[in-house]
Amino acid sequence: MLRMRYARASLLNHLTSTPAGHLSPTAEDIETLYQEMINMGEEAIAIFAFSTWLIAMPVLGALIGAKKGSVLFCAFLGLLLGPIGVLLALAYDGNIRKPCPFCKEKVHKEAIACPHCQRDLPAMWSSIK
Repeated sequence: MLRMRYARASLLNHLTSTPAGHLSPTAEDIETLYQEMINMGEEAIAIFAFSTWLIAMPVLGALIGAKKGSVLFCAFLGLLLGPIGVLLALAYDGNIRKPCPFCKEKVHKEAIACPHCQRDLPAMWSSIK
């Protein structure tokens, strides 16, 4: 933005300082302005990519992690690895521990009996993901 203002100001300064019959900018002025505008475009793309990486990827990872029961882990993957981290979060199997339906303590999802309350877990419980 600052470069654009500078380019406009320098071009306007050039136009106002030339004699009355020479109001058109030189080819060199146009080329300089064009190169500055290209540089601004590249900076804008870099800023957009960086802000997308910092904001969108962790949010996307957290949304995926909410479905899999591991919000912080998937958000961290998104922040650290970007799009690859989001893909890894999609492939992540989720927590291997589920709450016991009787005592609500965390138990391995393939357990037959709860080690805390010693009750047998329903057969359908181990298939819940």
